[in-house]
Amino acid sequence: MNKELIEMMGKMMEQMNEMQSEMKNGFSAVNERIDGLDSKIDTGFNSMKEMLYGIGKQFELGTEQKDANIDEIKQDLKFVTHKLNSVEKDVFNLGGRQ
Repeated sequence: MNKELIEMMGKMMEQMNEMQSEMKNGFSAVNERIDGLDSKIDTGFNSMKEMLYGIGKQFELGTEQKDANIDEIKQDLKFVTHKLNSVEKDVFNLGGRQ
């Protein structure tokens, strides 16, 4: 009876070792999947950051271009105002000669 009990305990220890090994393998597989998900999340996050940076850059460039266009329009308006004033003076001078 003691021999059978010892054999049974030995088999139980073998089964427990197998279960422990399977659990380690299972945890290892789960950790690998988690690492894979972390990597995908990091990649997605980096892609989002790059997209937002690109959008910000486009907005910044658009703002700079808009400011440049406004400055150009202001210069054009100054030139037109100067020309109108000049023409007004010429018309006034012509009117005074008649």
